Amino acid sequence: MESQDAIPFGSHAPGGLVQTLTRFCQTRPVTPLGRRIALWVRRVAMRLHGPIFDVQVRGLTLRLHPDDNVGERKFLFMPQFFDPEEMALLAGRLPRDGTFIDIGANVGLYTLNAASLLGPGGRILAVEPGPEAIRRLRMNLSLNPSLATITHVDCAIGATEGVMGLNLDASNLGGSSLVHEHGGNSTPVRVRPLLDVLAEKGIDRIDVLKIDVEGAEDQALAPFFARAPESLHPRLIIMERSEKSWRVDLLALLQSLGYRSFGSSKMNWLLEKPAP
Repeated sequence: MESQDAIPFGSHAPGGLVQTLTRFCQTRPVTPLGRRIALWVRRVAMRLHGPIFDVQVRGLTLRLHPDDNVGERKFLFMPQFFDPEEMALLAGRLPRDGTFIDIGANVGLYTLNAASLLGPGGRILAVEPGPEAIRRLRMNLSLNPSLATITHVDCAIGATEGVMGLNLDASNLGGSSLVHEHGGNSTPVRVRPLLDVLAEKGIDRIDVLKIDVEGAEDQALAPFFARAPESLHPRLIIMERSEKSWRVDLLALLQSLGYRSFGSSKMNWLLEKPAP
């Protein structure tokens, strides 16, 4: 069977009615009614089209799989509802020559939105352990040449070097987790400390760090902050609201290090460390 990555981009482009329906969804107002209408029309478009969409959304060229990944589905049909507070934060506060760290990069939507804001001095590190998500991430990166330097690392982030089981979520690729079970289907993935990965890639500053690892944020960040010099502390953090799964009170830890919460969205905590 031919790999989807080998099929030329555009082979899965929606046409005619599906393209019209998709654009209709993308232009609904950001209101409860606009969202309900877009959700209904989205279902129709997905029934009429196959499971793969080759599209351009908000300046990005993407091969998206909306059937089995919430993030891809939302960005394809309702980009206006895709983490609007977080996208505004990146647009307003990620420096053009900045460094963005994307832990739990999924298929690259945060990475590519950040890359569109960065110039040739900008750097992005995209970290993703899931084999299928990695395949899709590589495809989307290949479709979007960037001025910034983008490096992707195929691993999870944790306290020590090792191997753990990634519990796969068949209904939502982005829900795969080191700590939450999804019916017993798992795959072994490499785990590495964040500080070691940063040293290997020569990254000595972080302007914005985004982390979405389905409940394992404490396993990734608490060991990092225990070892990292203050010069490596991110200026801004976008962190998934998974505190019910944490064994470490990560919010209290960050507060003790000088971070303050300046907002939250439906999915994430937004934190910053003011300059001394």
